[in-house]
This record gives sequence, structure tokens and C-alpha cells, in this order.
Amino acid sequence: MKKTFKVGLIVLIIGVVLLGIGFFNNGNKAVYFENNRPAIFHFHTKTISTKKAFERIDISASTANVVIREGKNYQITYSGISKHTPAVTVHNNVASIRQTGGFPLVFNFNDYQPHQDLIIVTIPHDQALAGRIHLESGDLTVSKVKMDNIDVNSGAGDVEYHQVTLRGGSTKLSSGNFTGHDLTVQGQYTVNNQSGDNTVTNTTVDGYFLKTDAGDNELNGEDKGEESLHQNDDAENVLRLITQSGDNEVN
Repeated sequence: MKKTFKVGLIVLIIGVVLLGIGFFNNGNKAVYFENNRPAIFHFHTKTISTKKAFERIDISASTANVVIREGKNYQITYSGISKHTPAVTVHNNVASIRQTGGFPLVFNFNDYQPHQDLIIVTIPHDQALAGRIHLESGDLTVSKVKMDNIDVNSGAGDVEYHQVTLRGGSTKLSSGNFTGHDLTVQGQYTVNNQSGDNTVTNTTVDGYFLKTDAGDNELNGEDKGEESLHQNDDAENVLRLITQSGDNEVN
């Protein structure tokens, strides 16, 4: 109890100090810690790259949520803390996105809350995308994109795919939920989750393999508990859902 009280008191003192800094810097401004130092929160939205074509992505993001979506043109935009703006290059058909920075707790006179940066990657509807995506603490959302040999690694965030074609590559999560809607699987595709649920709905695929060490496996209404579920898993196009601690559900 004493330890909890001390932690709460420290957070309260930090909040008061930060609010004071914001107040004396032209009024009610949000403040956050950067490298153990208070800083005024400067939020901006920036279009980093436009109309430069690419076929591969190489994303490494420390704090940002990442959205990859279909659109009319190639474009990369960022919204968030100015100091967390990613370095972006497009060269030899590869878009490289590198973001660093800690996960901030933002204070203002109204409330205090974690802030999440956002990176949006837009590609034309006929462009398949290859490469790698590594997220430390953000969510990944992919919509109406053909993922062609993309290796996804998510640290502490959810992964959600909408109307996505999966061919080659894999998705790995350390702590978060995986959700797929209207997926098309070409070949063998594996979602490997250490701590979280895997749920897919309305998938175009020939077979499934479901495995959990601590949870339930459910395939089209058939619940087998922790017993692994196989359905035509020797076919050409198979989706493998594996979690160490969580449920696998196919509808």
C-alpha cells in the first residue's frame, strides 16, 4: 500500500510540474517527458512522401500505429509528436520508414493520457507489397492490400487485416490480438501469437490448422478446447493459427 501511495504521489507531482510548464509557456499546452525531461507537446501532420513508387516496405516503428491501405497514389504520412517524425526514404522501389522515440504520457489541464503516433502508407490498388514490418508498441491495420512475402513482427499491439490477400511471409505477435476479415490465403500462411487471441472471419482458403497451449480452438462452431484442430491442412492453401496463451477462432 505504501509503495502504491508513493508511486501515485510521484505521478501527481510530475503532473503538477508538467502542467506548470505548460501554463507558463503561453497557457494551456500539453506537456510530455522526452529523455526524462519535460517538453511542450508539438503535434503535427506531415505528408512525407508522395507519388514515389515502391514495391517493398521496410518499417521499424517504436511508438506509432501503422495503417497500410489502398488508395489512388503512393503516399506516406505521419501524425504525432514532431520529434518522433520517422525518417523516410524511397529508393530502388523500397520504402524505408524508421521511427524512434519513447512512448510518452501526455499531460494537459483537462486530463493525462498516453499518446499514439500514426503512420499511414497508401498504395495503388493493383500494387502487391513485399518486405518487413516491425512495431514495438503500436497497432497494425492493413486494408485492401495484397501482402506478398511480408514478415510482420508486432511487440505490444494488435494486428488487423481487412480484405487482404496473404501470400508468403508470416505474422508474429508478442502481446496482442490478431483479427482477419475477408482474407484470401495463397499457399501456407502462419499467424504465431505468444499472448493473445487469433480470430478470422470469412476466409478464402482450402484448410486450417489451429493450435493453442492455453485456450480454446474453435473452427466453424466446433470447439475442441486445447486440442489442436485440423481441417484439410495438407492442402495447397492453408492458414495456420498458433497461440501460446489465447484462443483461436474461425468463423
